Amino acid sequence: MFPCSFGTEIDDYYSEEKYERIAILNALGAYYSNLGKVETNKREREEYFIRATQYYNKASRIDQDEPTTFVGKGRSSFSAN
Repeated sequence: MFPCSFGTEIDDYYSEEKYERIAILNALGAYYSNLGKVETNKREREEYFIRATQYYNKASRIDQDEPTTFVGKGRSSFSAN
């Protein structure tokens, strides 16, 4: 279902760029949130929101006080319900 594995590639390429990694992870979270928002199949919809949450959580582990991650998580949670 998810053909790409951006997690380790992001960590390797942007190892010294904290906010760039957060931005990329938040963008991926937003992408999967939007996919989940328009998906009609319930199982696939849930999988998209799970993937979005994983990216937002990974961004939070880099900097738990980054406001853009809070916004993304809130939007994703709101859309999932």
